Amino acid sequence: MENHVTTILVGDPSLPKLVLVHGYGGSGVLMYRLFKDLSLSFRVIAIDILGMGSSSRPPFPCETAEESDLYCMVFMEKWRVAMKDLDYFVLVGHSYGGYLAGTYASHYPQFIKKLILLSPLGLKFKPEGCEGIENMRF
Repeated sequence: MENHVTTILVGDPSLPKLVLVHGYGGSGVLMYRLFKDLSLSFRVIAIDILGMGSSSRPPFPCETAEESDLYCMVFMEKWRVAMKDLDYFVLVGHSYGGYLAGTYASHYPQFIKKLILLSPLGLKFKPEGCEGIENMRF
């Protein structure tokens, strides 16, 4: 059986697309409370990250962080292409999904209309402009 990414589609297909990527160990359905309100303005698309939720759990051959990032970017890009008309969209990621969304956007910026990161995981440094925020830890 071929790998699959569970995808939840909510709202009018003619509206702008908004893709939700959940955090580690989660599922797209965990964001269900957002679907109704977001679907008034967007075609909401929530995915289960490969290996989580009800998506496929293929072997994970990666040994380094770089290999893991590339593996995840290839999975997300193959999924985007399979969706057919997902050429320009808002990408929202929470926690680990925020890390994946940010990494994907850095590899494929031409498809991203806006990137929204909710408590993203994986920041290794304090971003510029945050000098006045004392409680941020990196």
